[in-house]
Amino acid sequence: MRELATDTANLVWTDHIEQRMSERGIDASAVLQILRTGDVDDDPEESEVSGDWKVKVTRKMPTGRIADVIAAITESRKLVLITTVLITTEWEDLR
Repeated sequence: MRELATDTANLVWTDHIEQRMSERGIDASAVLQILRTGDVDDDPEESEVSGDWKVKVTRKMPTGRIADVIAAITESRKLVLITTVLITTEWEDLR
């Protein structure tokens, strides 16, 4: 996860995450910080889409609040495997 997040070309920013980021006051740099330095809470779960895996990455932010990013990692069906991350986000400590 962290390795994928080092290259923003691997990230697909959906309308859903952008809406949630706006609603929750989480900016793109915070999302990248969570993905690059956060902790995966549980084992990855198989997604509804065949071959995809969902993970939840959590990090305590500098403000003291805890935020998470839920990402689905997908594999390309081509010879060269291309991995894409789909993301949603929220605060863990609802205020």
